[in-house]
Amino acid sequence: MRAPPPSVAAGGLLAALICGCVSSLTGQSTPYAAVSVDNGSRATLVVIGARLPVGSVHDVVGLEGTAWLLGKTLAAQANAALSGDAGVTVDVGRSSTLFTLSALPDAWGVAWAMLERTLFDATLDSTSFERERTRLSGQVLFQSGSPALDSEGRVVQLVSSPSNPWARSPRGTRASLDALTIHDAQLLRRSKYSATSSVVAAVGLGDNEVLREHPAQLVNSPPQGPAWTVGTRLDVTQEVTSSWISVAYPLQGPLSRTAMEFVAHLIRWRLSPLPPDPDRYEVAVRLVDAPLGVVIVVDGAVAPEASKRFEQEVVRVVSDLALDPPAGDVFTWDRRRFRTARLLTEATPELAVARITSDLLRDGKRRDLAEDMWEITPAAVAGALLALGQPRVFRLGPDLRSR
Repeated sequence: MRAPPPSVAAGGLLAALICGCVSSLTGQSTPYAAVSVDNGSRATLVVIGARLPVGSVHDVVGLEGTAWLLGKTLAAQANAALSGDAGVTVDVGRSSTLFTLSALPDAWGVAWAMLERTLFDATLDSTSFERERTRLSGQVLFQSGSPALDSEGRVVQLVSSPSNPWARSPRGTRASLDALTIHDAQLLRRSKYSATSSVVAAVGLGDNEVLREHPAQLVNSPPQGPAWTVGTRLDVTQEVTSSWISVAYPLQGPLSRTAMEFVAHLIRWRLSPLPPDPDRYEVAVRLVDAPLGVVIVVDGAVAPEASKRFEQEVVRVVSDLALDPPAGDVFTWDRRRFRTARLLTEATPELAVARITSDLLRDGKRRDLAEDMWEITPAAVAGALLALGQPRVFRLGPDLRSR
């Protein structure tokens, strides 16, 4: 991993680490909302994630992209201060921001203290801010007019009211990026960046005396949905060479998160024909935590002439699953395949940290995926499938009637 030579590393050894824990570096403590530490053996790479409940939903109107630029700037500052045996990445979303530290086992303590200081104490660097703004402005300009990004933005407005701050583009627009100043980013940081509202997850530490696991004391219950009660349809005509289709289903809670993920897996698997359909370029099924409840979204990029067929197949697959949910040996096989896929994903520490911090921020504690998956029953899956509401459908592509 690449990082510039450490110019301020010595100044970073003063950050405290974890609620109720004493940092071996300073003897002080920092109160986080929740902390998760894996109980496995020490790994060759330590990964620690800090997820803050700050995202584009907190951007001021006309200054969209503030949270994105703030996160990118802080990650750049942290990397400039770290040595080559540690690095930081950032993922700025609509409702939260995840900073992920990857470090060699002997370097994680110093690197984590440096990241912590950068996030909550260090002065925002104007040079890093301007560099990141220039980079983001270039990306927005280059990608303007992209049908894939246009489709992505319209799907967001499909699962949420367009007037909801959650529906804003996390990266902003060229106009909003031009209007942004470092003072706007600093204001967001001062008002929203707080260790006490953030959660931390660590993978690969093994036995340690610094990080101690604890669940959240206070948990805000997520909305139970449904995100809508009446299905709608939106067609956008563009003369492009592919079609993008999204079919979104609202879920009525409360439901087990793992059961909802299993339902998404079932839909995805049944949309995977053998041999593969050459007119189907890409298919994804995902859970979206929309403002009013969880939504299952099926996304497809297909050949234009296959768009209607793909949409009909999605609706048929979901309807068939709800009417005849898997049972017996079919259920056992589906669950085993789901478990294998999820555990394989969790083997990537960065992905594991991302999932665990999401659990902590949403539920206040980490799920035990292995246990949860074995506890999924046919009745639970049938209930989750029956909780699916009327779909909202979006299609972007050429007008086939003129051909």
